[in-house]
Amino acid sequence: KLAVILLTAAAVPLLMECLSTSMPEDIRLAALTALGAHPVGAARASWLFFDLARADAQPGVRARATDLLGRTGGRDAVSPLSRAVRTDPSPTVRVAAATSLGALQDEDAIPALRDAASLDLDPAVRAAAVEALGNYREEKLREFFQEVEKSDRDGQVQAAARRQQWRIPAD
Repeated sequence: KLAVILLTAAAVPLLMECLSTSMPEDIRLAALTALGAHPVGAARASWLFFDLARADAQPGVRARATDLLGRTGGRDAVSPLSRAVRTDPSPTVRVAAATSLGALQDEDAIPALRDAASLDLDPAVRAAAVEALGNYREEKLREFFQEVEKSDRDGQVQAAARRQQWRIPAD
């Protein structure tokens, strides 16, 4: 209800207060959702998205903040999202970071996404990284997708790599 009711500019400070670590996780998630949905809220809270995505104790809050960072942070978000996809202990956060990097389609994100697609221990993260790389639709990634399809042991990751090969335009 909080996310639906408080979508006015005057509510932004209250929503930002709801992000306090003393609040229950569901309230914090609702406040993040509301801030991300409101143009004024997203602009004023983007620095909070950076902090929460990097250091919050709750993986759910980090994942939501990571998603919002990808939507609102622009090019400045590439570095923290790349760090998150490589190092966050939560697979949920790493998936959100990979998805956000794919949406940004910044060339500087490709190395982190390739690392995640090849090296992450969690198949959901590898699949998300492959899907994110598919957003680039670059011929230079075709060989990478073929290698992932052949070498990965997980069927979801193999299928993602196969799909991404089809997304690359033919010469």
